Amino acid sequence: IHPDRETLAGSGPLVIAIDNGWASASRWELRQKMVTALLDRAERDSRPVILLPTASPPNSALAPLSSAKAREVAASLMPLPFEPRRDKAAAALQRDLTDAGEYSIYWLSDGLDYGHAEGFAKTLGMLTTAAVNVMRPGDGESALALHGGVGKGGALSATITRAGGGPRSGTVVAYSSRNEILGRAGFKLDRGTLTATAEFDLPLEIRNQVARLEIAGETSAGAVHLLDSRSQWRRVGIVSGETRELAQPLLSPLYYVERALSPYAEIVASHEVNTAAAISQLLERNLSVLVLADIGKLVPGTLRRVEDWISRGGTLVRFAGPRLEKSGTGLLPIPLRQGGRTLGGSLSWSEPQPLAPFDDKSPFHGLLVSPEIKVNRQVLADPSAQINADIWARLKDGTPLVSATQRGNGRIVLFHITANSDWSNLPMSGLFVEMLRRIVERSLITPGRAEGAPTNGAPVHIRAQT
Repeated sequence: IHPDRETLAGSGPLVIAIDNGWASASRWELRQKMVTALLDRAERDSRPVILLPTASPPNSALAPLSSAKAREVAASLMPLPFEPRRDKAAAALQRDLTDAGEYSIYWLSDGLDYGHAEGFAKTLGMLTTAAVNVMRPGDGESALALHGGVGKGGALSATITRAGGGPRSGTVVAYSSRNEILGRAGFKLDRGTLTATAEFDLPLEIRNQVARLEIAGETSAGAVHLLDSRSQWRRVGIVSGETRELAQPLLSPLYYVERALSPYAEIVASHEVNTAAAISQLLERNLSVLVLADIGKLVPGTLRRVEDWISRGGTLVRFAGPRLEKSGTGLLPIPLRQGGRTLGGSLSWSEPQPLAPFDDKSPFHGLLVSPEIKVNRQVLADPSAQINADIWARLKDGTPLVSATQRGNGRIVLFHITANSDWSNLPMSGLFVEMLRRIVERSLITPGRAEGAPTNGAPVHIRAQT
């Protein structure tokens, strides 16, 4: 359409309805040129003009403007970061314009429906006996919307969406909070394809600095996605007191932990057989969470390193087991009684204990507790010791199942059962997944680094989700 070369229909005012919502922003300069061309034609024909921005329809009555005044108003229009309010624009037209057949009508549409495009077009059609001129984006020029999040295997990904159109390609750019470019990822939309995905290949430390994703060249609110902590990825190190190569998969102390956390975190495990060496190696990987499954007493040097890491913001998650039951004394939320409680033992239950509902101060509050989850054995708090820890989960008889305490900027969490199904069927449940997920989500993304610590540790095995 070339409005500067066409004759305006009717003899009354020129009505220009212009979508100025988020989807109009990327082609706003072209829309301004269209409006200018229409105003030039109206000026030559001495026709008054009615401007109607659909994202910001006026509350006052629509009134014809001179071409000069209309140019001032048009120059002040800007795309707004929300969808057009065409229903309100239609109500304004029905309220103020009643002389059907006299108007020359142009609608500069953004090409999206929003559920009320047809009704708005009918309202415009009632004002003229001539056809309503609708200008839409060209093939392959429809608005793009962006949504960022966590993709397969924890990769940072972006989903690009459009209403339709021809082939199109582009680039999504990742920015830090300081507006630094951290990465780029391309995407391609074939004809008729409505969605595409762009995935970023970034190291975890860089990935977690991404604060904003943008489609390059798309200057609209819909082409920007701001990221929060939910999109950030934690690194979780896991160590077991049992040799991994000798453990059967379903009996391994770490099997259920890995399965529970692999969709939500990067799981790293050391190949070192020596527990102290394995822990030291993992701590060099800038962990958010360290999981120790049935680890007894730590050697002094390792103990100091873990304590320092916790004080700087690390989260230590420990699971009970025979080794911890016999010799676990340090890095616990509460002192433990030597020897635990087991079904049929000296401190026994007559039957396996179910879980009590989580109280409102627990981070697990709101999770549903299945009556089918039972505990056959647990480590107990020392009754003679003063307990200052938080109890996040209890059994029905009131004894702790999960305890926690703050240490410096970090936290120590203890599950009073094993990480596998030896003492309870909790690790086999969906509740276990959600409990671990909430613990990880509460952890710091990047605990402070010890002074003089290396930036890169020795190679470790990164266990991917299968």
